[in-house]
Amino acid sequence: MAGRVILAGVAAAAITTSAARPARGEDGETYRGTMAIVDVTSVAVIASAAAGESAPGIAIGFAGYAFGSPIVHAAHGRWGTAGLAFGLRVGVPAVAALIGCGAGKSGKHGGIGDAFGCLAGGALASGVAVVAGVIIDYAVLASVDDSPMPMMLSYGVAF
Repeated sequence: MAGRVILAGVAAAAITTSAARPARGEDGETYRGTMAIVDVTSVAVIASAAAGESAPGIAIGFAGYAFGSPIVHAAHGRWGTAGLAFGLRVGVPAVAALIGCGAGKSGKHGGIGDAFGCLAGGALASGVAVVAGVIIDYAVLASVDDSPMPMMLSYGVAF
């Protein structure tokens, strides 16, 4: 059952990213809907795999979260934005987890409270960073107009 759900999630993500449109159309349309479908599919895969205790399914869901938005950005020809989205979705939560782990330690070296504090602090900080990264990805990265700047070259002669 979990295998079918994972396969359906991967297929939905593939279908939504294959129908890429320009980053911004003439009517100001963005591709946030495609990103939302990929993210919702990834969360659904994670939830269903966690319910079925499928470690590979959870890994596939997290891969969809990490690579889904960057792939959508790249499909629209926005490679720099894809790199930024990947950094927001993977790099920032990883650094936040390390900072939260350090902040959550109780000061007793090697105790069970120290391990629990590290785990709780890292999970909390990482969760906040994930939410913030997704919000920034949708609000800032997916809304930037990448229309080429008009360049003008002029020559003049003065007498």
